[in-house]
Amino acid sequence: MTGKILIVDDEPNNLDVLNNCLRDAGFKVLTAEGGEVALKRVNHIKPDLILLDVMMQGIDGFETFRRLRKNEVTKDTPIIFITAKTDSVDKIKGLEIGAVDYITKPFQTDEVVTRVNKQLTIHHLQKELSRQNQELKQEITKRQQVEEKLRKFSRAVEQSANTIVITNLSGTIEFVNPAFTQKTGYSYTEAIGQNPRNILNSGKQDKAFYQGLWTTIQGGSIWKGEMYNKRKNGELYWEFVTISPIRNQLGQITHYVAIKEDITQRKYAEQEIARLNEKLKSENLRMSAELDVSRQLQQMLLPKNEELEAIDGLDIAGFMEPAAEVGGDYYDVIQHSGRVLLSIGDVTGHGLESGVLAIMVQSAIRALVANNETDPVKFLAALNEVVYHNVARMDVEKNLTLALLNYKNGKLRLSGQHEEVLIVRNGEVKLIDTIDLGFPIGFVDNIIDFIAEAKVSLNSGDVVVLYTDGITEAENPEREEYGINRLCKIVKQNWQQTASEIKQAVINDVRQYISTQKVFDDITLLVLKQK
Repeated sequence: MTGKILIVDDEPNNLDVLNNCLRDAGFKVLTAEGGEVALKRVNHIKPDLILLDVMMQGIDGFETFRRLRKNEVTKDTPIIFITAKTDSVDKIKGLEIGAVDYITKPFQTDEVVTRVNKQLTIHHLQKELSRQNQELKQEITKRQQVEEKLRKFSRAVEQSANTIVITNLSGTIEFVNPAFTQKTGYSYTEAIGQNPRNILNSGKQDKAFYQGLWTTIQGGSIWKGEMYNKRKNGELYWEFVTISPIRNQLGQITHYVAIKEDITQRKYAEQEIARLNEKLKSENLRMSAELDVSRQLQQMLLPKNEELEAIDGLDIAGFMEPAAEVGGDYYDVIQHSGRVLLSIGDVTGHGLESGVLAIMVQSAIRALVANNETDPVKFLAALNEVVYHNVARMDVEKNLTLALLNYKNGKLRLSGQHEEVLIVRNGEVKLIDTIDLGFPIGFVDNIIDFIAEAKVSLNSGDVVVLYTDGITEAENPEREEYGINRLCKIVKQNWQQTASEIKQAVINDVRQYISTQKVFDDITLLVLKQK
């Protein structure tokens, strides 16, 4: 079982032990040093399971638990308490207030993984059961609606809401209901003894039409079809007609009964729908052309090869391929005043709005660089404010993860929240988690408190790889994800090559892995190598 796990403990050693243990088992692990930090982050992290230490400075585990249960995001998230072996009172209290399990210190790796797997499995099954119950309720509601429609139809037939006509074997009318008089304008006396084809015939049906009708009902079958008939006053109208043979006890056909539904409004509606469909086709062609223009514009704004080759000290290669007409991924490389700013982002969703937002971000970043803004807090805060207010003006629910790498003289300053950054040195791959370096851009109006910075010194030959989740979450035909481990492996195998060769090796491997499976997300990659 896989899932996103949040570990809450104010002891760094405990965090490291559990983090390494669970990451080795294949889980995505996030950490928080203490309850206050955890409570600030859970709305963004949305963990599948929480490991919560009981004894912590500030607010302890029990108080943190109570606040997590009041949060709409984590009210149902399974929580496992971390206790000392001898703290049986804490174990009992934790289970009483709603913890699903506990693990004891010192940690046993197999026990931790087993308990986590067990609770994730239980939680998954509970969610699946809830989903199935909801589907069952919806199905019951649909059936009730259908049954109610059937009851309404039955009452309508009983009350003769539709036109009913009974004829003898030659087609002479012997009975009509009040609805017939109301809809055709012929009184009961005027209708009796007449043939419907004589008094209702609009001339819109030819002889072959009526011959087919009579062949069907005389053969003992039910005939159904549409007729374009004429009222007494000459007005034309549409009916959907069902004509059934009536048999006596010997099985002989004695009469025919016709039940007629006025479908004039429906026919007019169908004509209107056909007209609107034609209009929609034209509109779709226009929108497709607009999306194509936006996609071309987005591609035009990507850094050119000659720009990348002109950068001193770094060998850089980039790649972006949208999965839809306009993607939400973005990357850029800007050289200005002796420094290089590299950025990569992933806008939520696809389509025109995502493409517009990506272009907006690119323009805003270049404006900030041109104004010599180098402080990561001011830079990202200003960018977030611009995006947040423009997204609100666009009236769309869009935001993006964004990583900024500020490079100068072999030094990298990394800020912003995005996917993990790969650093390759002498063939060994190190992952830098960016979860604590920022916050999604455009999600809230102020992200100053979330912005931090990590610094990395690059040696000759070191490789840095930035990517979007379109790579790690790419699926093969068996719906298995490509994953971060495979990405690390292919980069490790090719780290001594040029940036362009490393980039191409990754893209080739991803495409081979995907095979015939549909590409669900944009694929974006940025590789830089210290010369």
